Amino acid sequence: ASRYSHHMDYMVRNKNAVTENMRAVLVDWLIEVSEEYKLQSITLHTAVALVDRCLASCVIVKDVLLYKYEHYDDYFGEDIGR
Repeated sequence: ASRYSHHMDYMVRNKNAVTENMRAVLVDWLIEVSEEYKLQSITLHTAVALVDRCLASCVIVKDVLLYKYEHYDDYFGEDIGR
């Protein structure tokens, strides 16, 4: 394994963590942002790698993420198209 590899089994190890579907939604959003701002592909790949690294090393509780998602418009004053 490379020195930059991270543990992709974080979803298995921590059942209270982000699910595969939640990660997929986040990665889809990162793709949309990279397309909108015409970013280089390396930027997208780096962003996804950083997300995976953070998820592997941090305990992210689903309830906190869901709360943030549900209250997105309260934070940013926008509707996210629910």
